[in-house]
Amino acid sequence: MKKKTILFMLSFTLITLFHSQGVAAVSDGAAVRIIHASPDAPNLDIYFKKENLFSEIPFKHLSEYVSLPEGSYKIQVYPEGANPKKEKPIIKEKVDIHAGEPTTLAVIGQDNEFSLIAYLDKVNEEKESEIRLVHLAPDISQITLEGKSVLVENLSYSKASEYVQVEPTKQDIKITNSGQGGTLYEIPNLQLMEGLNYSIFTLGLLNGEPGFDVVITKDQLK
Repeated sequence: MKKKTILFMLSFTLITLFHSQGVAAVSDGAAVRIIHASPDAPNLDIYFKKENLFSEIPFKHLSEYVSLPEGSYKIQVYPEGANPKKEKPIIKEKVDIHAGEPTTLAVIGQDNEFSLIAYLDKVNEEKESEIRLVHLAPDISQITLEGKSVLVENLSYSKASEYVQVEPTKQDIKITNSGQGGTLYEIPNLQLMEGLNYSIFTLGLLNGEPGFDVVITKDQLK
């Protein structure tokens, strides 16, 4: 069973894994960010209503939020450097973006079958911490997230769990292969801060390249 473990100090974990996503004046519009989660796709250029909003997005990259007017957007995803006037997009979707509902758009898929999935990000209004799991590793059927207890159980590919309330303290976090008895990833002494929400995205391949990996983000609005 393949196993990856972070054995670094907490400060290193915070610097390298956490993406603190700030958005100004979200109440006046909508906010969207992109994560490239397809192990088969090249770097990506992503267009909203024919405007190149995200450029040269590599695999595993989670962008900053971009503030947009609320509305329905025709989104086209191209390989980096493609000419939209001459080439067809690898993904063509229409997505509704709403004010006050920050959204993560994930590019997923394999074998030239790509799609775009929207996940709503929750702004924390409580004193506790909350955490969710987003399963974007295509060759693993189901995964489980454990802290001081089981937080998310048997999450299927392309699904996001609900946000789960956790104690704002240091916790040993573990992701396991549901039903297979194998640990996929461990994060020791992860400091969860009061009043913040977190998302853990799993990406890559358990059996193949690029290998299984994790991106952790604070779902935070300014």
